[in-house]
Amino acid sequence: MSHPKTVGDLRAALKDLPDNMPLIYSHDDEGNEFQKVIYEPSIKTVIKSDSYRFLEIVDEEDDISAETEECLCIN
Repeated sequence: MSHPKTVGDLRAALKDLPDNMPLIYSHDDEGNEFQKVIYEPSIKTVIKSDSYRFLEIVDEEDDISAETEECLCIN
């Protein structure tokens, strides 16, 4: 999933929603648990992986030889 499609879908949905509607996200891939979004979006660097779960965040001081990619983190 890429941010242009997600942001576009969100913009379309927001037209009909009240301004004070809480944001939530699915805690797991099966939708068994939901939590409120509490942090502002931020850019994170992760080790590139084909997995969609358990991504490893790379800190600036880490000496990582693996390929990385930047991601938009929503919580």
